[in-house]
Amino acid sequence: MNVKGNRIIAAAALICFFSCKKDNNNLALHELAGTWSFYGIHARTSSSATDVEGGIQYTTITTSEYITTANAGTIRISGNTMTGTGITYAANMNIIVTDYEGTILTDSFSTSMPVNVPPTNSTSTFEVIGTDSIHYTSSGLPGSGGSGTPATGSKFSIEGDIMSLTSYVVQDKVFDTLGVAITQHEEAFVVTTLKKQ
Repeated sequence: MNVKGNRIIAAAALICFFSCKKDNNNLALHELAGTWSFYGIHARTSSSATDVEGGIQYTTITTSEYITTANAGTIRISGNTMTGTGITYAANMNIIVTDYEGTILTDSFSTSMPVNVPPTNSTSTFEVIGTDSIHYTSSGLPGSGGSGTPATGSKFSIEGDIMSLTSYVVQDKVFDTLGVAITQHEEAFVVTTLKKQ
């Protein structure tokens, strides 16, 4: 086959690839479009804070898990915009705190913390990546975040009239407290559930 024939085939394959990609995104946007009732959040979070004092490493690990109740509000998806109206929920966060001095466990306790989120309105924009992912181009999904760190994206799946948006959030930071540098690592696994109206 000559060079010209190869270029035509390569160009046709490239056009087909981008056309299919666009069709997949349009199909995903069509599936997401509409008004959805906010059905709740299931979140698992973990945070570790580490500092070194007198040559000894001290670490505090905090984990929590919760499933929201008293869920209400709607999320309208139109084009590349999500509009949350009256998103509200309650949760009883089960929290476990564990302290280490080096590798030795020095203390551990658990507690619960009630959370009540009043009705909140918000708008975020997004783009569809492939056929099952969303990248938030402004603030994240209304009601997401888990550990307070906003999600930058979600995997979505739709079964019947139920949509699940799954986000995994990771954040690392170093901050100074009274001259002591603390390294913090946070993770949150958050599943937000919506029901088509």
